[in-house]
Amino acid sequence: MTERIADLFAAEPPLGVEISLYGMTKETYERVTQVPGSFEKCREGIRRLVERKVPLKLKTMALAWNAHEVVAMADYAASLGLEFRFDANLNARVDCGADRNGELQIDARRAVELAQASPARLAEIKAFCEKHVVPQRPEDDPRVYSCGAGDISFTVDPYGRLQMCQLARRGGFDLREGAFAEGWRHFFPAVRARPWQTAAPCRACSLKPMCGSCPGAAELEHGNPEGLVRHFCEIAHAEAFLAMGEVEGHRADASCCAGRLPDEAAPPLIQLQRRRA
Repeated sequence: MTERIADLFAAEPPLGVEISLYGMTKETYERVTQVPGSFEKCREGIRRLVERKVPLKLKTMALAWNAHEVVAMADYAASLGLEFRFDANLNARVDCGADRNGELQIDARRAVELAQASPARLAEIKAFCEKHVVPQRPEDDPRVYSCGAGDISFTVDPYGRLQMCQLARRGGFDLREGAFAEGWRHFFPAVRARPWQTAAPCRACSLKPMCGSCPGAAELEHGNPEGLVRHFCEIAHAEAFLAMGEVEGHRADASCCAGRLPDEAAPPLIQLQRRRA
């Protein structure tokens, strides 16, 4: 965030800017980024935007390497009058197909400890549960994709492929070969029409609105959108019980859902066709 870019944002204010923090000390920050000098550059960029009163929010991924500094990050944001949030759900990488680094993903117990240490985060979880989590088992939605991906949102990757979301990368519509309208009006509806092909516990889970285990995340993790990301399921259950106490049909350790399937989802169905003569 150079002086020139900050001046541009001041002259033409965006609706909002978000900056990710990776630590509140140089050692932690640059252990995550692996870029020497990145900690000071981040702090300078934040200072420039704050001085120009550009609408700014700070956030972080709560990792095993920086979880001990999340509270300090929140205090730092508050000292600048900025909103701060953190997320404990670490998705697998999309650039090379590598799995999540197990050393970095915090467990459900640590995620709950961070929520308890943050009154704002705890209030956010409680408000979300009151609004979106139904006390009884919801109706079994026949569609795998019940989120807004490909319906109210989309993304385009650096190679010109139109994707339903940032996570669902195994299929896409090539904008170099067809028009956006074709992908939006025909390709996306066809993908979103996919019915469930397994008896996955996510089909009718009352905690699904607050869970990071969505079709896109499952596809990254297992290669199958019907899979279940165990870490996310466990965090969702732990936070739900923290916010609401008992939750009908569920157990705090997520054994009610994550315990019903192995870590890896069943492989996608393969369609075989007879070659025509």
